[in-house]
Amino acid sequence: FPVEVRRHVVGLSVARLTANACFRFAPPFLAVIARGLNVTLDELGIALAVSEIAGLTSPFIGHVVDRLRRRTSMSFGLVGVAAGALLAGSSTGRVQFALALVVLGQSKVVFDLGLASWVSDHVDEARRGRVIGITETAWALGLLVGVTLLGLLAAVTSWRAGYVGGAAAVRHVAADESLAA
Repeated sequence: FPVEVRRHVVGLSVARLTANACFRFAPPFLAVIARGLNVTLDELGIALAVSEIAGLTSPFIGHVVDRLRRRTSMSFGLVGVAAGALLAGSSTGRVQFALALVVLGQSKVVFDLGLASWVSDHVDEARRGRVIGITETAWALGLLVGVTLLGLLAAVTSWRAGYVGGAAAVRHVAADESLAA
């Protein structure tokens, strides 16, 4: 693989892991979050559904991402994920929480599309599957490792700290020089 790919693929995979952890944090802790927001689980379930329905805008977001430089879209995506996580952690009700999940989810789409485009730009088609496979492990690890760590943080503090911790992790990884691809 090109030197640039070898130098950046781990950092980009870690960035994807942290973004996925923030994105996937809500469903396992929905009851705890609902209790913290003083809303019913049904009401918070609707907020989660709204954020999933917002995913239907992904083709339009893809059109915008296609016009951006790869690094720009990955950076915007990570900044948006961190902002969405902070907004979720500071939510005072179901509407703000739903908006936070929409921001978080759509920002993750921006990052993921930028990452896939970057890989396509730097790895020839015959060898692309391996690099995409490496970055895809971040999806599973985002839940297995990321959400577990955020859940432990939430257990010793509050669910809000889980989102704040996730935002801090995304911010730290985004600032890492290895993402200056």
